[in-house]
Amino acid sequence: MKASAPAARGKTAGAHLFSPFGSAVVETTARYRPDDVGRTSGVLMGADLVAQIDARLDRLGRPLVDDDVEPFTRVLYETCRALPAAGSIYRHASVYAAFTGIHNVTGMPAMSVPFGHDGRGLPLGVQFAARLGGEGTLLALGAQLERSAPWVTA
Repeated sequence: MKASAPAARGKTAGAHLFSPFGSAVVETTARYRPDDVGRTSGVLMGADLVAQIDARLDRLGRPLVDDDVEPFTRVLYETCRALPAAGSIYRHASVYAAFTGIHNVTGMPAMSVPFGHDGRGLPLGVQFAARLGGEGTLLALGAQLERSAPWVTA
C-alpha cells in the first residue's frame, strides 16, 4: 500500500529528526496477520477480565449481580465467557495501529510519542519498540526527541 502524502512528509521529517541519533526511519509492513494478533489479544484480555471477576465472585460466594460491575464491563464479561475473542475492534485497530497489538501480546516495550500534525491539524504519533527489557532505551530516546522537538502540551 502506498503511503499517503502526509505520511510520506512525516517519514521525511522523521528521517531528518532522528538521523542525529544514529537512527533511520524505515517503512515496513506487518510480518504477521493482524487478525491473529487481535484474536490473541482478545483472548488474553478477555480471559483476564473473566478470571478477575470470577475470582471476586468466588470470594463473595455468590453469582454476578447487576450492581457488581458497570453495564459495559458486564457485557464484556459475558461476551468473553462465551467467545474466544472479539475480532471486529482488532480488525479496525489494525488499520490504524498495526504494530501495537504484537507488542501487547509479547510484552515487548514500546512507546508512542507525538510527531507533529497532519494537513488537517490532527495529531500524528510515531511508535518505537525495543527488545525485551529495553524500557530504558525507549525512555532515553523519548527524552532526546522531546529535547530536539519539544512537544506541544497545550
